[in-house]
Amino acid sequence: MKKKFINASIYKYEGASELLVEDGKFAAIGVDLGEADETIDLKGRFVLPPYVDAHLHLDYYFTGQDDKIRNESGTLFEAIDLWNDYKKHYDCFAI
Repeated sequence: MKKKFINASIYKYEGASELLVEDGKFAAIGVDLGEADETIDLKGRFVLPPYVDAHLHLDYYFTGQDDKIRNESGTLFEAIDLWNDYKKHYDCFAI
């Protein structure tokens, strides 16, 4: 399914006023993007990316993968919780 959003003021895309979304994903940003199953008029509303810094520290994922401290679930969140216990048993700055 294609949705087209028209009459938008799009952050960092000067001159562009349309967004095309296909199957829930952004497909194009520009002008005259063609036909869509649904057209939504944004009436000049400002469109910008969310104020979220969506990143992970994957180095924490394997923290605690030893006999003393065990990340049973293997999740990032458990590894973060285990970080303080891990630091008590290891000198992270040893060379």
